[in-house]
Amino acid sequence: LAQRIYEEELVELDRAQKEKQKQEEATIAVLTKEYDEIQAIIDANHELAIRMTHEEQEKYTIEERARLLVKYFEKRKKQLAAKRAEEIRNKPPIRT
Repeated sequence: LAQRIYEEELVELDRAQKEKQKQEEATIAVLTKEYDEIQAIIDANHELAIRMTHEEQEKYTIEERARLLVKYFEKRKKQLAAKRAEEIRNKPPIRT
């Protein structure tokens, strides 16, 4: 009788261990899935940040180019105005 009770307890203990192992495996599977989802979100955010940074740099480059172009036009305008003024000064007077 004691042997039979001992064997039943062993079977029950083995069943409890198997159940605990199944629960742990299920928990690990759920955590792995959540980790993968979180990692995917992190990767997507990282790619978005890189793209936004690149677009921002490009935007500033375009703005900087525009500023330089405006400066160039202003400088060229002043040069042409100075040249025109000098030509007018050097032009002989018209006799009437």
